[in-house]
Amino acid sequence: MINKNDMLSQLYFNELESRNRIFGRLQLNFAVYASIVALFVYMVRTVDYGSSCVAVTLFFVGLSVSIVLLIWSVYLTIVALAGFEYNTFPKAKDLIDYAADLDSHAEAMKAYNSEYNQNIEIPDSEKKFEKYVSKAFSKCIDHNYEINEFRRKVIRKSIWGMVLASIPIVFSSIIFVFYDLDASSPRKVSASFNEGMPLVNAIESIHSGIPNLQTVEIDKETINMPNNELGEQESNQKQNIPPPPPEPNEPELQSSTEDFKEPLPDKAQILNEDK
Repeated sequence: MINKNDMLSQLYFNELESRNRIFGRLQLNFAVYASIVALFVYMVRTVDYGSSCVAVTLFFVGLSVSIVLLIWSVYLTIVALAGFEYNTFPKAKDLIDYAADLDSHAEAMKAYNSEYNQNIEIPDSEKKFEKYVSKAFSKCIDHNYEINEFRRKVIRKSIWGMVLASIPIVFSSIIFVFYDLDASSPRKVSASFNEGMPLVNAIESIHSGIPNLQTVEIDKETINMPNNELGEQESNQKQNIPPPPPEPNEPELQSSTEDFKEPLPDKAQILNEDK
């Protein structure tokens, strides 16, 4: 018979592995975007505006439609990349401390029964710890599964955007090749030199018409941000003597974010350093 916690642990780590696979899949999207942008830059930079007006117009119409679809695809990829908080198990120290607190609570209940002649059931610390582990596993699995499924749906939409964008790209590439819109092709370069080098003359005329650029110095103002003053918080634990001793608090789950933000400093550690 399969142990319940073993089955939940397999599902838990499977969702975390799915997160890593999704991140690797998103990197492939950006590689495709970089290749498409490089193709755009080459074709736009080398297009011959002296060619047929209809061909040049159709070429840029195809590029414009493709750029719009690619922007939509990039937006979906960015949405699927960051901004999600995955639930993970508490720290190992917190788990060990919680197990020790459960044992201490069971001993306190025994002492309470003997001191006040009560017959309150002594909790089983091992069963309570196993129940907490199962509950923590289930919370993490359900939460992380919903996030992974949402990210998969967004990635599929981004891929569909790339597929749609490839159609006008192919159309513009066919126009670019069929009408020979590449101004750097050997045929057009040789023709320009045979006709009195009009390209050189055009470059010189454009260069003479460009005014000298003056460097403008921008004054940088240093903004001094006020330092945040940390106020010391005093926590007074009131030790009452309740009929039964209180149960220990369960450790809180950790959050693993997909954002690229530096972790905030631990306030308790800062307060201890100031003392």
